[in-house]
Amino acid sequence: MPAQPGIMREDGILAALSPFLFVLNLGITVVLLGLTIWAGRSHRRRTHYACAVMTLAALGGAIVQAELFGRDYDFPVLRLRVHLSFAFAALLSIPWVVYSGLRLRLKADARSGHQRAVASFVILTVLSILTAVWMLLAAEPIAV
Repeated sequence: MPAQPGIMREDGILAALSPFLFVLNLGITVVLLGLTIWAGRSHRRRTHYACAVMTLAALGGAIVQAELFGRDYDFPVLRLRVHLSFAFAALLSIPWVVYSGLRLRLKADARSGHQRAVASFVILTVLSILTAVWMLLAAEPIAV
């Protein structure tokens, strides 16, 4: 049976909620990322750690929702590849951010390394969001 708005899809997600949840998760992720950066720069270590964990959880939710939302569209291959390149690069930079943050906790002179890691992650994440918008602008809905 073809999916209809507001009807359960085969994957168990309400089709009408997927775009809303995607945008909601993305917005929460951006806000939490901002709070994480603020807490880190203002030396609020416990808040920084809590916000960082919540940011990663929200990012995971946004990724899942983006994948579900994207199932209803056909994307130009070049735009999809560019977006996924930035998205995967952002995800692959997370261990560097975590490692440099743990190193900073033990060694104060590691601050510049952590700042570079965070800057890389943030830039890649912003580029991922921008290329997602670019990709969506040329997307064609898949007929059901």
